[in-house]
Amino acid sequence: MSEKKGVMVAGFGAVAVGILLFATRAKAAPPEPPEPPSPPPPGLATLFGIVSRADTGEPLSGVNVSLWSPDGLEMLDATTTKGSGSFLLENILPGSYTITFQKEGYETQAK
Repeated sequence: MSEKKGVMVAGFGAVAVGILLFATRAKAAPPEPPEPPSPPPPGLATLFGIVSRADTGEPLSGVNVSLWSPDGLEMLDATTTKGSGSFLLENILPGSYTITFQKEGYETQAK
């Protein structure tokens, strides 16, 4: 039985998306994020962030990031983190959503 590793996510968004932090335990500060994207068009939002290991702060590439409807029944958008651990979801209508982070060998996070 393999032990699942914790994931830390620092998200930076426009149009009141805010900062997200979730981890099973954080021992290292998250890496400095790359330059944020340009502001979204009026009436839309952008979700940008970095996914890293909770125990080392090392960025994680290949993490599947999915944006779900508030009831969790419909996936609205998805992307995969780059080598720097960064991800970007654009042209999102402002509102409440569930965001999931999944990678083989790590515990799935949903916020």
